[in-house]
Amino acid sequence: MIEKTKTYIILILIIGVLLSSFLVWGHQKTERKYQACLEKCQADYCGLKNFSLNKDVSCLGCRSGCKEKYGK
Repeated sequence: MIEKTKTYIILILIIGVLLSSFLVWGHQKTERKYQACLEKCQADYCGLKNFSLNKDVSCLGCRSGCKEKYGK
């Protein structure tokens, strides 16, 4: 009986470690995509090549657009 209990505890720990590592990996992947989206948007709309009166408004839209897209 004690042998079965130890086996179940070990299996639960292994499953827990695998699940948590998968969740951390998914979060890091989303973080990288969010950062890439933000950098691309800022380069497109906030860069020196675009001189416009709406520059500040579109720069603020970058963060909200990427936040909506990647749920941060």
